[in-house]
Amino acid sequence: MAPLLKVSDALASEIVHGAAPASLGSRGGADAVEDASTGAPLATGRLSGLLERLRLHAALELVVAAQAVGLAGIETLGRGTGAAYAVVRELVPPLEADRPIGADVERVAAELGRLLAAARA
Repeated sequence: MAPLLKVSDALASEIVHGAAPASLGSRGGADAVEDASTGAPLATGRLSGLLERLRLHAALELVVAAQAVGLAGIETLGRGTGAAYAVVRELVPPLEADRPIGADVERVAAELGRLLAAARA
């Protein structure tokens, strides 16, 4: 699971780095007639990439958590966590041998809306 920790850390670092205020690079605009130029285009441009990384990070954490629940032999979960676990297990079989899990994470990431709805129900 150490490689997964590195992926998780890398995603978290990219999210934190990308979330730095766009105003940090603000400069005067219009030949000093305006106080500052807006950072809005930069901020909105970053947002989609940050949301994608956040989606992947959440999916990775869910896959790892589901594996941990299975390995720990936990039979009873709360209503919301049980529903989320069931969706993850529907999408991703338990990891019984080494295999790439990129496709597993992508499947969970694509179904985050359904997973959240199941957990809330």
